Amino acid sequence: MEILKMAITNKKEEMIKLGVTYGLTDQHTIICSQQLDTLLNLFDNLNQHNHDNYDEDLFRYNMLTQEGHISA
Repeated sequence: MEILKMAITNKKEEMIKLGVTYGLTDQHTIICSQQLDTLLNLFDNLNQHNHDNYDEDLFRYNMLTQEGHISA
């Protein structure tokens, strides 16, 4: 869970930097925002013990980390 919290913090910082550099509507910023959404959904589902979307969120998280989009 701590790794996930760190990944969320890092992704937030990355998104802010991208937004400042490229603008909020730039593709870089939008992709980063979507990645952050995935992390936040996973975190929320784990905290609420909502396992309806757990497998899907965990799959997305694993795909993002394997593709190098998130440093775990």
